Amino acid sequence: MAVKKKTEKYGFNWIGKEEACKETKEASNKVFVQNNKKSINPKTSQNIYIEGDNTDALKLLKKNYTNKIRAIYIDPPYNTKKDFIYKDRYNRSSWCSMIYKSLLLSCD
Repeated sequence: MAVKKKTEKYGFNWIGKEEACKETKEASNKVFVQNNKKSINPKTSQNIYIEGDNTDALKLLKKNYTNKIRAIYIDPPYNTKKDFIYKDRYNRSSWCSMIYKSLLLSCD
């Protein structure tokens, strides 16, 4: 996301913002794997159901589907009753960094 810093008058900064921006530029080593059980009409639909880390999924979408996507619904991370994958209590900085990566990758 190219922003002219000379024209900016306000900003929103937090600890970890620079690192989050760097992470969006790193290549992902993940691949898409189609899940026909969760997809609806996978052979004829133009929709894709993706399950996984938001940052990795958005990197793959950007790489393979630039200018072909009309809408993205990002389901924020959450824990289920038995699988505690994500931190339940984000402090402001870590939450901002998590969301910032998704926003950067979904824009352009």
